[in-house]
Amino acid sequence: MTPLMVGVCPPPGRGGPVARRRGALVPSARTVKVARLRHDGVDCGICERWARLEDVVEFRVLGPVELADQGRVVPVDAAKQRELLALLLLRPNRTVGRDWLMDQLWRGDPPPAGRTTLQAYVYRLRRLLRGAGGSDALVSRPGGYLLAVPEGALDAERFGRSAAAGREALDAGRFDDAVDALRAGVGLWRGPAFADIDLAAVRDHARALEDQRLEAIELCLTAELAAGRHAVAVVELDALVEAHPLRERLWELLLLALHRCGRRAEALAAYRRLHRLLDDELGIQPSAPVRRLQRQILSGDTAWEATAPQRTGREEAQPVRARPPASDPVPRQLPAGVGGFTGREARLSELDELLASSGDRPPGAVVVGVISGMAGVGKTALAVHWAHQVTDHFPDGQLYVNLRGFDPDGPPLPPEAALRGFLDALGVPPERIPPTAEAQIGLYRSAVADKRLLLLLDNAFAADQVRPLLPAGSGSLVLVTSRDRLSSLIAVEHARPVPLHPLTDDEARQFLTRRLGDARTAAEPDAVQAIVDACARLPLALAVATTKAATGTDRPLFALAAALQDTHTSLDSLAGDDPTADVRAVFSWSYRSLGEEAARLFRLLGLHHGPDISAAAVASLAALAPGRARRLLAELARAHLVSETAPGRYALHDLLRAYAIELSATVDSREKRNAAAFRLLSHYVHTAHAADRLVYPGTPDVAVSLPAPAPGVAPEPLADRAAAMDWFEAEYASIAAVALHARGVFDAQVWQLAWSLHHFLSLRGRVFELTDVQHLALSAAQRTGDAAAQAHAHRVLAWCGTRLGRLDDSRSHLTRALDLSAQAGDLAGEAAAHRNLSHLAQRSGDAVGALAHSHQALALYRKAQDRFGEARALNSIGWYHAQLGEHEDARRCCEEALRLCLELDYTSLAASECGMRTIVITGGTDGMGAALARHYLAAGDRVVVIGRSRAKFEALTAAAGEAAARAEFIAADLSLLADNRRVVEHLLANHERIDALVLAASFVRQRRTVTAEGREASWALFFLGKYLLVTGLAPLLRASGRPVVVNTAVPGAPADAIDFDDLEMTEGFTFKRSNAQQRRANELLGILATADDPNLAYVTWGPTRLVRTSFAGDVGKAMAIAAAVLGRLLGQSPDAAVRPIVALIDDPAPGRAAYRGAAALALTAGDRDDEDAARLAAVLQDDLR
Repeated sequence: MTPLMVGVCPPPGRGGPVARRRGALVPSARTVKVARLRHDGVDCGICERWARLEDVVEFRVLGPVELADQGRVVPVDAAKQRELLALLLLRPNRTVGRDWLMDQLWRGDPPPAGRTTLQAYVYRLRRLLRGAGGSDALVSRPGGYLLAVPEGALDAERFGRSAAAGREALDAGRFDDAVDALRAGVGLWRGPAFADIDLAAVRDHARALEDQRLEAIELCLTAELAAGRHAVAVVELDALVEAHPLRERLWELLLLALHRCGRRAEALAAYRRLHRLLDDELGIQPSAPVRRLQRQILSGDTAWEATAPQRTGREEAQPVRARPPASDPVPRQLPAGVGGFTGREARLSELDELLASSGDRPPGAVVVGVISGMAGVGKTALAVHWAHQVTDHFPDGQLYVNLRGFDPDGPPLPPEAALRGFLDALGVPPERIPPTAEAQIGLYRSAVADKRLLLLLDNAFAADQVRPLLPAGSGSLVLVTSRDRLSSLIAVEHARPVPLHPLTDDEARQFLTRRLGDARTAAEPDAVQAIVDACARLPLALAVATTKAATGTDRPLFALAAALQDTHTSLDSLAGDDPTADVRAVFSWSYRSLGEEAARLFRLLGLHHGPDISAAAVASLAALAPGRARRLLAELARAHLVSETAPGRYALHDLLRAYAIELSATVDSREKRNAAAFRLLSHYVHTAHAADRLVYPGTPDVAVSLPAPAPGVAPEPLADRAAAMDWFEAEYASIAAVALHARGVFDAQVWQLAWSLHHFLSLRGRVFELTDVQHLALSAAQRTGDAAAQAHAHRVLAWCGTRLGRLDDSRSHLTRALDLSAQAGDLAGEAAAHRNLSHLAQRSGDAVGALAHSHQALALYRKAQDRFGEARALNSIGWYHAQLGEHEDARRCCEEALRLCLELDYTSLAASECGMRTIVITGGTDGMGAALARHYLAAGDRVVVIGRSRAKFEALTAAAGEAAARAEFIAADLSLLADNRRVVEHLLANHERIDALVLAASFVRQRRTVTAEGREASWALFFLGKYLLVTGLAPLLRASGRPVVVNTAVPGAPADAIDFDDLEMTEGFTFKRSNAQQRRANELLGILATADDPNLAYVTWGPTRLVRTSFAGDVGKAMAIAAAVLGRLLGQSPDAAVRPIVALIDDPAPGRAAYRGAAALALTAGDRDDEDAARLAAVLQDDLR
């Protein structure tokens, strides 16, 4: 059976020329020409229109584009004619502009004679139409052309009419008529719409038609079920869910059909398949209607079927994954473009074709291109140059990674490391990243499934390194560069090969002309050709070779050619058939032209293993004064032996670094090489140590004692915390690479370096990288036999395990840390391990065990005479006493801790451990939330910011100076219930109390929108998420002496604003109704929260005036303009707007309150507040289970 593929009018029994075979419609032997125009006394519009087509040409686009004359296909063989016909059929019976046609036909770059060529194409198409019975269908009009298409002559139009008739019949309850009309429309399809046309405008139209086809299929099967033909529908739906697995409406129909066939077990099994599929692929649940149907089937109650409405697709939007709002991080990771890029026109055209083909891929099939070629041939330059030209096609960003497949002295980058980098760039917090590689791949593919991303995977070694990085979904494009052809990627993933060879002679001469000027190359063509031949037409070699000629204009080119030939001849014995030997000859010539100091520096640069290096680090590497190092680097850059990738940062091409390593091994002794490597490591160790003191000044004791820097080393001076963070960001990749290569040689420096990276990586949330670094430190410390260093690494690894939810691993690390600290006689280390064990016990619900560990920590800190540690331990003991209800003991310990801190005059520690409040702010990176965060950081409190943009948080903390050490960021989409639950779990695990919870996150939507979890987005963000936070964080709020919740849900909603029967507003959604319901629900939440904790202050608050904020929302143009203009003209600043909130937080009054600005409002909206609150709680308890 071929389901829902063909058929033109009602089947026998209801008249017409089609027959039914095993439930599907197929054409009968009778033709449309002899069809009756009336069936059972009723006019048949479908057949009537077909009859009128006997003498006109038929246009077909539902499949390959073609013409038909009375059923006979008239081929349109020429590709440009087909494309022209397709473009004209996008706008039938309307004038289509010549300029637009030319722009489309030639992909934005029409030839100089484009207008004349277009006229020729029109003439040929017109002649073809006349031969097919189209008479003068294609006519000229001022400025363009018009294709006259009679009514019913275009198959897409007939399909649309049939679909509309089917929907109308279904709505009217005429189910058989609906089936007939819808099957007739779907039967017109011969394959994908415009299947043989590859034009941007056509692709968009084709996608829309495909969506309409699937909707028509869903409507048809809805009608079949309504007509009682359940078994027929099951057969077709089984095939359809396989073809379109993420189309939830098809699954919903399949569940219903199986259930109505009495196959209840199979219906529930199908639901489980869908649930597993959505969870694996997208990390979401089935939509609300499907979940509701599953519950009804599971209950065995059939009463609901009698009143179940027929969903026709109008009532509720499909719960597709929406494009993220503008606050989502948009990665822009492409390297800087290549200046003076020359040639490669054919390969650039291939890449353009690759981009154009992306719209033709089936769902889930990503477009992949592989640029392959020898080293130095320009693969990365081509990829980066093209990528910068097409960024507009990828609004969700561009990801880049150097996979280091052919690194001269290191292994390729593991795909897991690349994955974690991508997830971080996409804003996925580390605690959401699962431990296994397979799960990380699944999370990554879910995160990018509905995005349009460009991924540049540079320098890949093998296909297995690439496959885990391929996204799901057909919206993205992946470009891979490699010295290998990656044949299996081409065979299995259908990647398009883009082989890159050395430049052609013409391109190489053009390259030289761009660098040396027309006059010089024209004057010495033979010398130019000799240079091209000596450099094997490789761009890298040409760039290096022409450096001196470009600056020394008085030197003839034949002299350069002769010098290159002499060098090449002396190395002929090494060349063989490998063109890279020609590159080596060019390098040798250029190297021998350097001064002695510059040559030495070039050799030593090969000892650096990171992606780039700063001028300051170079100075330490070579034991040079910083100014001298910069001058020598400039000399190497002029010779194209290094490139300045950013101001003050330098990098070597892989081939040049391999050559530098080879030279150093030949020229420099092992002792000199080791001394240079040690200086570089010493530079990083001492600068990192100083940076760590600036980044995290929260501990007064020096964490690790360092020897003096090695002779010749000048650590970089850093002015403040912001400079320290910038230094870590710029240098981390290089530090990690240098430490990795130093293991087993300079192990003491390796663990010292890892120690100083701890706070930077933890503050940035880079837990996986911190884990890798600490494992490296642990191994190094074990080789040196330093027990205290091993214990520290174990403690940091325990922290990482806790962040990642691996509590058993954390406990094992802390147990080992205890033993090692005791072995080393490190009392403070033992105390720190006990204190960390107390946190683990508390997280497991064992307050007694936590208190015991804290007492052990206190005794050890006192024995070690560590008064700062003593204060921390006292504060922890007070907290655990409070947890056990022993409030007098809790007060006594906390007061003693505070006295100690003040006595030590260490105010930041006093704040962090004793007197500081913890303020949690949702939406804390924007507007009023950010203003509150700035205020409380300046006031000395700990601030936890929950938001979507890590970049905005970093801008906030950069402005906060040293206070930023007290800021924490949790990345979350608060319209997703899973993210709200994750936030609650994180705060419960990592904080002892919350003094103020400010609910300020906002994203205004005028239209009903469905989240990835199938929830109405405004209800989820403005109420369900708040409900989960307030109820989930209740234990931490109760632990505060004066807890307060400030909810920026403007008070004063009507008492009857909540529709308890349809909280998600599946019907009758309006912005006004939605807003009122959320506000009323948040007032009722206050009743629930204060009933559980009478000490809690719960305030609903709204401003009295507009506030100048970065308005975030999905709204109409009028609202967006009004918000921007009125806010700018009449609004108050966020800092001014939050002053009343600050007053409410600083002096909270237990119980409920409502405020507009600083003015209190009446609380009671009606006489059923308590009943409504209880009813809401009952509904939510069932809904959120």
